[in-house]
Amino acid sequence: MGDNADIMMKKMSIHAVPFIIFSAGIGTIIEMYLRHKFGRVESNTHIVSNMMGFDADGYVSSFSEPLIHVFCKNSSVIPADVTFSDQIHGRRNVILMGDSVGDAFMDVGVEEEQLSLKIGFVNHDVDKLVDKYLNYFDIVLVLDQSMDVPNQILEAIYATAASAAAAAAH
Repeated sequence: MGDNADIMMKKMSIHAVPFIIFSAGIGTIIEMYLRHKFGRVESNTHIVSNMMGFDADGYVSSFSEPLIHVFCKNSSVIPADVTFSDQIHGRRNVILMGDSVGDAFMDVGVEEEQLSLKIGFVNHDVDKLVDKYLNYFDIVLVLDQSMDVPNQILEAIYATAASAAAAAAH
């Protein structure tokens, strides 16, 4: 999570915008990190990752299936009965953020998507990777581990939505 991720997550919660963390890592660790860093996991935040299962003694005994790896991080690994399906139903826009070229395809299979804005973070081997990222992402942030640009985009969206709601009320 980059700098100011807490601001982004809080505002998304206030505006009831689903925040889905899609990771080939260990989701249980991500959840523990969020609870430690932010004190809780907001109700709009969902982790799609490899979750650990524990036995009666508290030892790791299994991982969730299907196993998610960098080449299958897309909607095909999201179970049909996910708890957040009601939060994403009817949403047509996606802001997708990733730090590998494979992440640019995380929205593959999202049925209702009409518009996606893909933000790529290049934090190493810049000379080697930046041109490749530019082929797959709409915005490429170089050596920027903050959420400042995504936060500015979201603020513009919130302001536009508020203006539209105010105009509709009159």
